[in-house]
Amino acid sequence: MWQPRNDVAFRALFGEPSRRHLLQALLNAVLQDRAPTVPPIDGLEIENPAVTPDHVSGKAVILDVVAKAEDGRRFNVEIQLWQQPGYRARMLFYLAKRFGAQLGAGDAYERLKPAILVAFQGFASDDLPNFHTVIDLRTRGAWRRWSADLELHVLQLPRLPAFPADSKLDLTEAQAWGLFLALDDERDRERLAMAHSYLDEAQEAWMRLSADERLREEARIREGNLAAFAAARSEEREEGLEHARKTLVLVLEARGFVASNRVRQRILRCADPNQLQRWTQVAATATSLGEVFGS
Repeated sequence: MWQPRNDVAFRALFGEPSRRHLLQALLNAVLQDRAPTVPPIDGLEIENPAVTPDHVSGKAVILDVVAKAEDGRRFNVEIQLWQQPGYRARMLFYLAKRFGAQLGAGDAYERLKPAILVAFQGFASDDLPNFHTVIDLRTRGAWRRWSADLELHVLQLPRLPAFPADSKLDLTEAQAWGLFLALDDERDRERLAMAHSYLDEAQEAWMRLSADERLREEARIREGNLAAFAAARSEEREEGLEHARKTLVLVLEARGFVASNRVRQRILRCADPNQLQRWTQVAATATSLGEVFGS
């Protein structure tokens, strides 16, 4: 479905230098949603405005928007519609990359500016109950902020309130921007923009982009390629799980253990490759099945 949350559309809407003011408004809404005293962004440069054919073909899985504020803060902004293996590790990798790439050989560490990753999710994570979660570096126990240099904002579109028919909804600016991305009905998006004037320019820009057939075709191509990529990854994962299950059974047999039907079913139903690996490692030296499976 052609919506601004489609990553091609999101990149076109917020990643073009001519519309950097929209990205700036979006980022300010996010940053001040959880910390109103954070200084607003006053001037923004988009550092990766070009979209290559590889992005559309699916070879680049995420269409991030990379930007730098006038005060030096670095931003990585993305939208991810479904959960993929390694998604959180990928976010941490790009957050650290934005931080570390600021320095060259011999540069002073004092020159480093904060790196901030903003991720809109089209899916909900069980361990994140709120629409907007901020993750940063804190001391364990006291939970005081240890450093403000690395910060990750996760905004989960499924955790937004439902948009009512009368448009009367008390929203923060971050929630309103989230609904702008999440709504399916174009009439609802127009009513949202009418109720929240700071969305007017974004709605006008979106309506112009919606009429761009070339962009819509690029989005259709990318969606098809990403679906194929996800299917291939799923097949690879299942093949890896099957190999891990067979390896565990072979180790158990080599050690002389006779697995009951209940144990075999437990192995077959396990979809966690790390758990299968742990069982295999323990089975190599265990003296009983109880040591392996905890029962």
